[in-house]
Formats: sequence, structure tokens, C-alpha cells
Amino acid sequence: PCMKTVEAFCPSDEQNVLSYTMEWHQKHWHGNVKLVNYLAERYQLPRNLRSTVYATQLNQACAIKYGVEHFRRCRGYTMGSIYWQLNDCWPVASWSSIDYYGRYKALHYYAKRFYSKIALGLFNEGDSITINVASESMDSFEGYIKYGVRKNDLSLVYEGEKHFTISPLSSLDVECVPNFEFNTHRDAYFYAELYDKNDKLIAKSTELGTEPKHFKLLKPTIDTKIEMVDGGALITLSSDVLAKDVEISFKNHDIVVSDNYFDLATDMPYTVFAKTTLTKSELEQEITLFSVYDI
Repeated sequence: PCMKTVEAFCPSDEQNVLSYTMEWHQKHWHGNVKLVNYLAERYQLPRNLRSTVYATQLNQACAIKYGVEHFRRCRGYTMGSIYWQLNDCWPVASWSSIDYYGRYKALHYYAKRFYSKIALGLFNEGDSITINVASESMDSFEGYIKYGVRKNDLSLVYEGEKHFTISPLSSLDVECVPNFEFNTHRDAYFYAELYDKNDKLIAKSTELGTEPKHFKLLKPTIDTKIEMVDGGALITLSSDVLAKDVEISFKNHDIVVSDNYFDLATDMPYTVFAKTTLTKSELEQEITLFSVYDI
């Protein structure tokens, strides 16, 4: 569960994923050992419990995303999916996407994206990347994909664009990009952005050429701008290098944002909405950012 939730039941001297307290807040007898084992497949060894919480939540989110995107691509063979589980009856390590206190884990934000009406999926198939768009809309959708390969410093290797129309209630492989050299590099990644016909960004996704633990992430400098609007604030982020799975959190408040745990994979700023009654100065004091580089 989220770090604030862990702090509610776990004393500071027990804040280790394998401690007595942490293992009692785990229904599976060897559950936390399994979490560490799964973690080792994708991420470097976390430096503290804060990093462990973040990394295990990402592991969970990526695992469910992997399945759902595949199911949606196979529409007609698979006609739906539901993930286990939504919430918890006590503060515990589990597969919930919302913890006991109602705090969103990474999965809950991921689910908003991979279950969206028009969803974008990237499929690394070894010698190629397939870009898929899945639609649960009752209307046809016209749009286009911008895609390409960049280095970890955001420098562009190449870029392409593909316009398409997808029928109602269907799945479409929009583009298959062959001969992906980025698969053999630790500092290059594939990215795709989905736009509608009015140039509105609908979705974006990134595929690394290797596991995150082996990718040569650079330390990001993330610029944050806050603009107050009715009902809350617009938070605009931009990074000088690839920033992977950026987490927006707040020190002393629980604030739901419109999107979270996202990549800053191009030099284009990204804006999310935060529903809050805090002032701009309070938000500036409260906001904290975390990314895979910080694990």
C-alpha cells in the first residue's frame, strides 16, 4: 500500500519490507518474499521502503496492463476482463488498486488508461513494434499516431506518423514498425502518442529497449508549473531527459490527480488536473515527484 498507509501501521524502526510488522500485514505467508523476487526481474534493488513501495506498485500496474492490452488487442476472442482487486478491508500488502484508506496505487491510474474508451497499446514482438488502438466506442474514431525512437536525453533518432480510422467496438493494429535497433540498446526507447482528428492528445505510451533495471536512465530535472483553476489546479510538468513513471504525490494531503505514474518521453510539457482546495503556495510546498531513476 501507499507509503502514508504503511506509516499508519508500521513504526519507523520496522519499515523494511521483510520486517515483523510488514510481514504480518501480508496475507500470503511468503508474499513479501515473492514481491521482492518479482521486483528483481524489472527494477534495481530499492534503497529504502519508500522506493520499494513505489517499485512494487509499478510492477503490479505493469503486470495487469500487460494482460489487459493483450486482451483488448484480441477483441473477438476475448470480449472483456476484470482485474483482482479493487480495494482492501484492512491496511495490507495486496493486489488492490485502492488501499484501505482510499489512496490510489499506481494500478488505479494505469487502469484509467488501459480501460479507456479509446486505448493505445504497444507490443514489442522482437523484430518489430506493433501499435494497436482498441475502441469500446459506439462510433468510429478518426485520428493519428505519432511515433518514433529517442535516446535517454530525449534526442530524436527518427519519427513517423500514421492516420487511421477504427470501426466501432473493434481493435486495430495501426502500424507495425520493423527492424527495431533500439532493442539492442540500453539508452533508446520507442514512444507513441495517439491524437484525435482535432489534434487532441488521447493517450501516450513508451516501450524501453530493455528492462528498467538495465536502462541507462539519466537524472531528470523536472520543471513544475501550477495554475489555479475552478475546482483545483493544473499542474504542468516537463523534463530535460526521459523521466519514467513520474509519480505526483503530496506530503500531508491526499489529492487525486487526473493522471499519474506517466512518462515524460518527449520535450512536450504534460498537464494534469488536481482536485483540491489548497492554494498555489500550499501546493508548491506540498508537491513531491518521484520516478524510476529515484529507486
